[in-house]
Amino acid sequence: MGLLCPADRLGRADLLIVSHHGSRLSTSPQLFAALAPRVALMGNGATKGGDERVFETIAAAPSHPVLWQQHFATRSLAANRPPAYIANLTAEPDLGFALDAALWPDGLMEVTNPRTGYREAYPAKRCALGLPQ
Repeated sequence: MGLLCPADRLGRADLLIVSHHGSRLSTSPQLFAALAPRVALMGNGATKGGDERVFETIAAAPSHPVLWQQHFATRSLAANRPPAYIANLTAEPDLGFALDAALWPDGLMEVTNPRTGYREAYPAKRCALGLPQ
């Protein structure tokens, strides 16, 4: 709370690693509103984290971040992203895929799912003066 109120001491973050495996105890709407991420990476396990409430928080965030998951979340079956955005689809055996994120000095971001090779690029955002935001 002290980082966000009464003044935002964090600023914006284009890429956010969702805290505590996507546990409902550590992900708040206020944090997502303040940071305004464009991309969120959730390092959940198949049975650890990935709480439905966190999926809802991310989906309702004003910045509409694109969510990528480490594992298919068995606790929140209906909330999971499409398979292209999930590095590991089965709990057992876990093939150990990790999400790859590349961030460039000009603000370009790329996220790749090595399991499928699926990749999305997120262009740099520019302000009116042509400087990174």
